[in-house]
Amino acid sequence: MWRYASVEMGGRGATQAWVYNDGTDTIDPNWRAGDLTSPPISIPANGPYYLRFAYYADVEDGGSFWDQRRIQILDGGKFTDLIQLTEDKHVEQLWLDSGPISLARYAGKTIRLRFHFDTVDEERNAGKGWAIDNIRVTKDAPDSSCVDKNNTPATAQSIALESTVTGTI
Repeated sequence: MWRYASVEMGGRGATQAWVYNDGTDTIDPNWRAGDLTSPPISIPANGPYYLRFAYYADVEDGGSFWDQRRIQILDGGKFTDLIQLTEDKHVEQLWLDSGPISLARYAGKTIRLRFHFDTVDEERNAGKGWAIDNIRVTKDAPDSSCVDKNNTPATAQSIALESTVTGTI
């Protein structure tokens, strides 16, 4: 059910994107999974290079066992997972940026990328599906000025109820 279409979702105006749905939702008795696969991509040896993309998800989300969204790579004859997206569904249903995914171990190789979507079962498939846009492989390194040292409950910043905190993410 992958198709390249004009979509209007997630607070963006109409845009062309790759989307997994039937035009409305992901309910289909015959198709529960599908792959969007890139043509071969040569990763230069003078890396590192990074994969980035924008995406929108209106899917059943509750961990790695429900609707599965995987970004996979073909290197040497077998697709393997680079990442699996989970726990990123937001009430506002916004477009999100994947952030940089390192392709350093594939420097000097020709790869193929694959976006794999699987609803797994017949339950809760009335969402708009998964949309992918602005797929790019670049040498742009992650922003090294981002320093975040409070990623655990023990180190997290306390915020009082009804208070305002200003910061940069």
